[in-house]
Amino acid sequence: MKALFKFIGLIVVLFAMFWLIWIPSPQEPGYIFVSAWGEFNDPIGIAVSDAEVFVSDSRNGKIQVFDFDGNFKRAFGEKELGRPMNLTIHDNELYVADYWNDNILIYSLDGELLRSIGQAGNGPSEFNGVAGVAVNDKGELFVADFSNQRIQHLRPDGEFIEQLGTTEKVGISSGEMNYPTDVAIATDGTLYVADGYNDRIQVFSSDGEFLHKWGGPFALNIPGPFNGWFATVSSVAIGPHGNVFATDFSNNRVQKFAPDGTFLSAFGEKGEGQGQFDRAVAVAVAKDGTVFVTDLGNNRIQKWRAKP
Repeated sequence: MKALFKFIGLIVVLFAMFWLIWIPSPQEPGYIFVSAWGEFNDPIGIAVSDAEVFVSDSRNGKIQVFDFDGNFKRAFGEKELGRPMNLTIHDNELYVADYWNDNILIYSLDGELLRSIGQAGNGPSEFNGVAGVAVNDKGELFVADFSNQRIQHLRPDGEFIEQLGTTEKVGISSGEMNYPTDVAIATDGTLYVADGYNDRIQVFSSDGEFLHKWGGPFALNIPGPFNGWFATVSSVAIGPHGNVFATDFSNNRVQKFAPDGTFLSAFGEKGEGQGQFDRAVAVAVAKDGTVFVTDLGNNRIQKWRAKP
């Protein structure tokens, strides 16, 4: 009997240690649901300018634009877009990752098509399912080349510079990819990669050097519903204070982290009601800290604000 009690005590201690190490407590109060809107057929990507919200209405093959209160303003892209995915805005231009057409289309914020980059393939500056794109201060692109299992770094004209990950090779080690879905760049040039099916965020310097990663134990493709863990990371965005927001797709929530990966807070749960998600798929953060989320299965946009 004493041996049994000792064994049970050991299990309790090990569980407590596991919980303290791998399941962090929130460091911030969290977020409050504000509103929801939209008529879409699978909304995916989202980006914000100073006053407008841009949404990739994916299966309708267009971009819809709203003000911050959800009032519709315009739509564009029906003639060129196949299946628009994650979006980014840089220098008053909208970059659209087009999954079906294996390219990136660049528009003015009014909707005028300016240029395109890339084509289908697995060579330099070629793509197999473009999922997301980020642009640095030099105008260079970092592209989540989904099925090619890599992030491509390109010049503004699309000329290849380098890549992160090995073409068409899935891996869980640092610097390897498992269907990357999105990328975001901090003001200091640090690159954050949503390593989608590895259920983690990977972080690289502006020179492409691996820095660190997070998401579950050792960030080694171990999914879970706990704080700081993921079940498919589908997008990543940088907030106005440098914090990192990530959509935790199958956990139906958004998680917020410090730049070093410290878990800060999370919001959302499974459902159709206010403040609930049916697969939170992308996130964007306005300059005032307001958070906008594409709620894929519920075909709507949700707006959230930080708790006071």
